[in-house]
Order: sequence, then C-alpha cells, then structure tokens
Amino acid sequence: MTRSRACDNCGARSALEDWAPWEGATCTRCIDRDACAARAAKSRERLSLRASCIVLAGPAAPRAPLGTCRWCGQQLTGLNASRRNYCYLAREGRDCVKAWNNSRTWDPRVAIRHRDRAEHGCVRCADCDVVCEPEDDNDHGVPWDADHEIPLEDSGEHALENLCTRCVQCHSRKTARENTARGAARRRRAALERHQAAGQLTLSIAGENTEGEAR
Repeated sequence: MTRSRACDNCGARSALEDWAPWEGATCTRCIDRDACAARAAKSRERLSLRASCIVLAGPAAPRAPLGTCRWCGQQLTGLNASRRNYCYLAREGRDCVKAWNNSRTWDPRVAIRHRDRAEHGCVRCADCDVVCEPEDDNDHGVPWDADHEIPLEDSGEHALENLCTRCVQCHSRKTARENTARGAARRRRAALERHQAAGQLTLSIAGENTEGEAR
C-alpha cells in the first residue's frame, strides 16, 4: 500500500507542493506557509505538554513561613530553619523531600495507576468499566491507554484531573469520534469562509454596477 504524502513540517496531507532545499533533496511542504507554521507550532506545544510533569499530590503547606517545612508544616532545625525548605531524614527524622519527589511523575500511566488503585483498588476503563489492571498483579487484565478526557488539541490540560483510563478499543472509538467531529468543524468553517467570500464578491460586483449606471 502506498502511503499518502504529508508535509514534512506540520504533517498536513492537502494543498502540498514539492521543493528541494538543496540539490538532490526531495521534500514536501504546504503551499500556505503561514498556516503550515501555525500547525507546526501547535503540534510542538502539544508535544511539550505531553512531556510535562503531572502532580499527584500537592504539599500540605505550600505557603509555609520561613523555617517551616513546605510539606508537613512543622518547624525545621539547623541551617534549614533560616529559609523555606523541606524536612530531611538525617536532620528532622522526616523525609519530606522523598514525599515531594513521589508526589510528581512524568508518566501518565503511572499517575492514573496511582490514583485509580488508591480510589478503587484496580484500574478500570472509564467507558465500558472493564477491569484493565486487577488489584492482584498476577490476574489477567486488558490493554489500556492513558487518555485525556478533553484532548490537548481541544485545549485540554495535561493534568491528573483530565486523565482517565480507557481500554484500547474504547480509546480507538473515542479518537475516531473526535477526529470525525474536528473534520466536520473544519468543513463548516471552510464552507462559511467560501460563503463570506462569495458574499463579498457579490457586493463588490453590485457596487461596480451601481457606479456604472450612475455614470
């Protein structure tokens, strides 16, 4: 099967042209360079969001005064007492630094697994309610994905509140529905733009005819 062409910059598959940035090179790019740059910038922004940190639990005392642990809110001793910091196991006997590190992750699946097992004891699909990861790791589950309830393409946040579990089949169906809706929205916008352009052309022609009759 032959793969359809796509822009090397933004990945678009329509309104393309061939170009050679240097001799012997064969590349594909969008005819509309401004729209291509905007799509590429939006894609880079989504990739940056997907690589950002996910907060599982915030510190109990984020605005703690000087000399107080930001995590547990208790008084610090030694050198840490003169500034905002966290408890260290060797000094205060409490390892709040480790607690803070464990409250953040860069892996959406780890975040979802941590939340769902704490709330339900297992990982379940948000749509069909099938158990994706049982409480016992030795039991058989089903493949699942970490999905954004509101997609990043639709201004959703890469945060724990916007992440949910979906089995692979439910995730594929949801993605297909979202792609269909975006395609319909793009077609409506294009039709509206054509209608507005036709209306402006009609007004322009009518204005020229009126000027001609006046003469």
